[in-house]
Parts: sequence; structure tokens; C-alpha cells
Amino acid sequence: MRATPLEAVLHTVDDRAELFIADLQRVMRQPSVTENEADCEACAELVAAMMGEIGLDAEVLPSRHNPVVVGRSAQRPERPTLLITGHYDVVSPGPDEDWISPPFAAERRDGDIIGRGAADPKGNLAAGLKAAQAWIEAAGDLPVNLKFMIEGDDESETGHLGEFVDAHRELLRADAVLLLDAGFTRDGNSPIHLGTAGSLAVELQARTGTKEPYFIWTQLIPDAAFRLVWALATLKDADERVCVEGFYDNVQAATPAELALMAEYPWHDESELEFWGIPQFVTGARGVEAIRRLLYEPTCSIHGIEPGLDRPNATSLIPCAARAWVNFHLVPEQDPDDILAKLRHHLDRHGFGDIEIEVLRRFKPIPGSADSPLGQALLRGAGQVGVSTYLLPHSFEFGDKWCWIGQRLGVEGALIGVADPDRRAHFPNEHITVPYYLNGIKWVAATFWEYSHAGQT
Repeated sequence: MRATPLEAVLHTVDDRAELFIADLQRVMRQPSVTENEADCEACAELVAAMMGEIGLDAEVLPSRHNPVVVGRSAQRPERPTLLITGHYDVVSPGPDEDWISPPFAAERRDGDIIGRGAADPKGNLAAGLKAAQAWIEAAGDLPVNLKFMIEGDDESETGHLGEFVDAHRELLRADAVLLLDAGFTRDGNSPIHLGTAGSLAVELQARTGTKEPYFIWTQLIPDAAFRLVWALATLKDADERVCVEGFYDNVQAATPAELALMAEYPWHDESELEFWGIPQFVTGARGVEAIRRLLYEPTCSIHGIEPGLDRPNATSLIPCAARAWVNFHLVPEQDPDDILAKLRHHLDRHGFGDIEIEVLRRFKPIPGSADSPLGQALLRGAGQVGVSTYLLPHSFEFGDKWCWIGQRLGVEGALIGVADPDRRAHFPNEHITVPYYLNGIKWVAATFWEYSHAGQT
């Protein structure tokens, strides 16, 4: 029996494994820490060159900070168009002595490729490029129109990707957006994220005067840190319920179909509790209720408190200014602007009109659908290559790339990752295991095939 085009492609991945591994090492060996503009420019040029080597048209385009690489296959009107996005920049590796091999050496040890960017993002980026190469080599063509948009500012706040997308809307026009980033979870699955959580991140600041009083004066002079703590204590109660008036007004309950989908997730209470080192989840949630809280329950968290002074504990001065970083984790139908207004009203109503609010981030949650053509193609593609996965229509992840770019372009989006669970992204000795990398290439390649048949009966 004659092999299908996909079977030939999967065999090509096996046959070309050493070359595909070498190509990953090649891009890993080019440093690209976000803040180093010269290195990032060099990495962008390398990514464009690698696209050109497999037959894609590629160009490096300026952005406000690091450049963006855009690549395109031949665009055939009868085929669906998939925009693959990701990034080439990495976080700083830190001291070399924390690594078992130099962080940009991309050494291969016992089946692992070790180095900064192995998983986040270059293993994922290379998986997308090599999937395209396998199709072109095995079948002479791609079953879909491909576009790549690879940026260099993911790991910092310096990028302005929205401006780039708006300025190149026609160039990036597609039927769906696929972000390749991250990887498998502890349960051995790589979830298909189809929606994204939202966020309102703020800095709250209390000022109680112009001078820092000695502690012996605090019977008369207000303590800024206490003032801030009292304000923070009004935001959430001991039952984990956010107390900002109207916070839950627009929150939608999970539907019976969504609850049924959650019941099929590979969630294990005990292993999660053991990993986090806690005796129980908040509110005592377990099973589907724990998953429901993770995906459908908004909350408020304190990310840091700074009393305003950086001095030894022995100092006798009390801060006259203190600040805290607070994030409101939002679910679909909540609006960060609405929550911001309600937060201001809440603080005023509780006697904290003096607390200043500075917005650090605001992002509206975007729901996905389990009926997503791209999501279903990813699910079928995973089945073709033995990847364990499941659909997350509403994601607990906060990530703008797959949904936000799709929304800006008027199409759907999804996120998957191919790196192994213990990848140590952002930490010393980051790595990707060779079988995960190669099977990730196969998953992406199978998704191209399945997406080309999306909507066909």
C-alpha cells in the first residue's frame, strides 16, 4: 500500500533527525538575550537565513526595538493559511558557573540538548521550521499556506508587537494563528490552549507624609506600610473571595459541556498537592472543582510588597511611602477597565481614597472554543504521532500571542509546546530532550496535514 504524504513526512523527520538536531544547536549557539540588540539582530538574520534555506521567502523587518522575522511559503488561494508565531529572544543565562556546560554551547549530553533557549523558545521555533522542511523535502510542497512571524521582544516589556501587527496586517493575513512555545506538563500532556486568561496588574502606593519618621513618632505619624496592608486586606477575604464590589458581575459559569470536558482532563489532586508542597487547595477544592477554579474562577494576588526603604532591620526609620504589586486574574467576559474603575471605587468607599493606582498591565481575557478548526486539527495531529493532549477552551495561562494576535487579525488562535516537562526554561541548565524535539516536529507536521482538511467531511 502506498504511504500517505504525511507518513512520508514523518519518515523524513526520522531520516533527517541528526540534521534537524544540528539546526537547533545552530540557532541556540547564537546568543539572543532580549536586551542585547546586536545579538538579537544577528539571531534574527540567522532565523531568516534558516527559513530561506528550506525554501521560504524571509525578511527581517524593523520594529520599535528588536527586529521581527517574517517568512512565507508559496501562497495558494485554495489552501488555508496558518500563521506560526513565536520568538527568538531569550532571558539572560546568569553566571556560567551555574551551568554544567556553557549556556550558549548547545552541548548534547545523554539525549539532552543543553543551553539557554533550548525549550524557550528555540526548540519550539526549530520544530515549526523543521516541520515545514520535512514537508517540502518529502512531498515537494506544503499542504497549507504557511507564514511565520518571529519576534525578538517576548522576554521583556520593550516590544511593541501590536504596532507591528497593525502596520503589516495584509502581510500577516491568515486563517488562524499558532503559537509554538513552552511544552509538556507534569502529567505528560501538552495542552492545546485555545483561549487566554486576562489580567489587570496594578501598583498600589500609600504615601503618609514627606519625611520618614523615627519609630518613636508612630504614635502620631502614620505608618505607610500599615496603611497599605490595611488597604490590601480589603481586597480578598479568608474564603478566597474577591471583595471588590461588582467584581463577579460578568463572570460566566462553566456550561455542562465544559464541565464534561473538564471531567476528562488528566488531573491528579495528590500529585499536584505533592508538587506544590501543600496539604490542600484553597477552599478545599478537588477534582473537577479544582480544574473549574483554575480555568473559570477569577482571583486577586499580591506579587510583592515594598515598604519603601532599603536598609537594615536595625534602622529606626519608618517608611512614609509603601507600594504593592497586585494582579487581578480575569476570566472571559470580565473587562480590565471595568475592574479598574471598580477597584478605585472600592478603595474610596473603604476610606482609602489616598491610595494611588498605577496600571502596569491590562489585558482582556479571550475565550476559545472546543469546536475550533485549528484546535481539532492539533488534536487529530497529536493522535497521528502519539502525543498526549487535550483541549483547553478557557486557559489558565496569561499569554497574549495566540489569542490577541488572532483577535487583531480577526481569526482564531492556539498555543502548543513541544519541550519536555522538566525543561528548566529560564533557569540554569535549560534543555530539550531529543525525542521530545523530534516528536514535536512530527506533531506540527501532522497538524499542517490535518488543518489542510479542516472543515472537510
